[in-house]
Amino acid sequence: MKKIWIAAGLLLVCLSPLSAQVAMKLQLNQNVFLQFESVFAKVRFRNMSAHALAFGETKGLRGILRFDVYHTSGKGSVRVSPINPANMPSMVGVIIPAGSTHEAIFRISDYYDFREEGNYNVRAVLFHPQLKSGYQSDSLSFKVTAGRKVWGPVTVGVPDSGKGETYDPNIPKKIETRNYTIVSYFTGKVTFYALVIDDKNKTYLVKRIGFDLGPEMKPKCEIDFLSRLNIMIAASPTVFAYYQYNVDGILEKKQVYIKTNTTPTLVLDKATGVVMPAGGRLARKDRDYEEIKDLPFMEDMLGTRRQRRAVEALRDLTGGEDTQRTPNGAEGLPNPEFK
Repeated sequence: MKKIWIAAGLLLVCLSPLSAQVAMKLQLNQNVFLQFESVFAKVRFRNMSAHALAFGETKGLRGILRFDVYHTSGKGSVRVSPINPANMPSMVGVIIPAGSTHEAIFRISDYYDFREEGNYNVRAVLFHPQLKSGYQSDSLSFKVTAGRKVWGPVTVGVPDSGKGETYDPNIPKKIETRNYTIVSYFTGKVTFYALVIDDKNKTYLVKRIGFDLGPEMKPKCEIDFLSRLNIMIAASPTVFAYYQYNVDGILEKKQVYIKTNTTPTLVLDKATGVVMPAGGRLARKDRDYEEIKDLPFMEDMLGTRRQRRAVEALRDLTGGEDTQRTPNGAEGLPNPEFK
């Protein structure tokens, strides 16, 4: 028993964040994430070894950065294994001069599966052949949620693609379906609305579409004759965004409207199934509204709190990430920009 305690003590020393050669600080872009939403982490390294710390492909420079992730539930805390241990965050090409700091942002949801709801703890761990021991950051906690349903789910049929398909009335074909759902969730700083498009086998899109500005300004939604979801949502009390998404999660149309003596809304022609925006007028970019693509650590790049609030009220709600992910965790083609 005594030997076990000694070994455990040595392990703690090897990974101590208080050791002098490298200091590490971990930040997350928010405290609560929606299922299938990307999780970004910023790691700050401070080199106090008195030597330049270089990361390369050769054995003597092949440093390793990993994240220790634990999922906590009623059954206790379980370690989350990497999706692919052979594919981990790369530091190749990074050189940290003596006494200097280096910051890097990683989308850690590319490496670890956070689809299950619940609480998670994560810390960054660094090993390098030039260093005598490994170093770790403090542990941070965050939560993954399915959100609160605001609209839907509404199930629609998938239109024929028209790509050389022939129709035979004698051979019945089962119509594929998709589900549209709008949920809300609180990130720890602000409450967002998000659009989720899925079926029983796959999630096609998880995307933030706007802020919760109160019960009187919930998104207005209509389905058109091609099963496209049309959304009119307030970006501020006077600026509204109109989006049209198809069943595969592709944004087919985006327009920005400004409130006049009438409020922008949607009108459905029940005879034709056509959905059209109505009310207000088309807004002018950089005159009626400001378009800014949100970033994981936006608060680091903006000035005063008042400036941040002004930008948040009028930011471009379509600048961000479209994520496709199958149930086994394999991703499609996400846009690397993140809200």
